[in-house]
Amino acid sequence: MGLSNALAREGRVEEASRLLVAVLDSEPGHVQALQGLSQLRALQGDFRDAVALLERAIAEHPGDGRSHFFMALTRMQQGEPVLASLEVRKAENLGYAVPEAFLAAVREAAPEPKAPQ
Repeated sequence: MGLSNALAREGRVEEASRLLVAVLDSEPGHVQALQGLSQLRALQGDFRDAVALLERAIAEHPGDGRSHFFMALTRMQQGEPVLASLEVRKAENLGYAVPEAFLAAVREAAPEPKAPQ
């Protein structure tokens, strides 16, 4: 995954995508390739594909909190903070350490409902 990350950082998103697709062609459930390709698709504005890739990652590896974190990122990019909040909870419940800055952004965008008084 190092090469695809390096290519993406250099702005060579199409090359990075092709590399990750090749990995997935040989190993369809490769969680890091699914996560990486999902983030590249989100960068390109293809949120439908990004979500579908993350759904595959979660189905293949249900105990991987990082996939839920990436789903939360994608949902925030889509402007869906409530869905992002749900994914953050799933990530945390699976032991993934969600960065505080992201937690704050999700809380601000989708505050917890207050209990009736």
